[in-house]
Amino acid sequence: MESALLQLAEETAARNRLTLAVEKLSQHPPAPLNERVITAVEAAADDLGLSHTRLPSFAGHDTQVLSAITPSAMFFVPSVGGISHHPRELTHPQDIINGANTLLGGVLKFM
Repeated sequence: MESALLQLAEETAARNRLTLAVEKLSQHPPAPLNERVITAVEAAADDLGLSHTRLPSFAGHDTQVLSAITPSAMFFVPSVGGISHHPRELTHPQDIINGANTLLGGVLKFM
């Protein structure tokens, strides 16, 4: 992913006759997520009749730090249009409720 992004940046800079300087400030390995936690969350979603898909995530969320000290996983609720981390991000209230119930169910199944 890093190589593809750098190549795109270089091509865009060249096309616009700009110079590009890249300085890597940090690099973090993907967080190892816990299969047992993931399975508990998936089972909770199943119990609620909710669809789910496993996705690889290289995001630097709290799980990246927490996974070093406790079993961890991440799950996401749908955003309208897939827009995330942007002022136009919107998640319907029912999707938030479903996410909270999935979290609760996952914790209870994990215990």
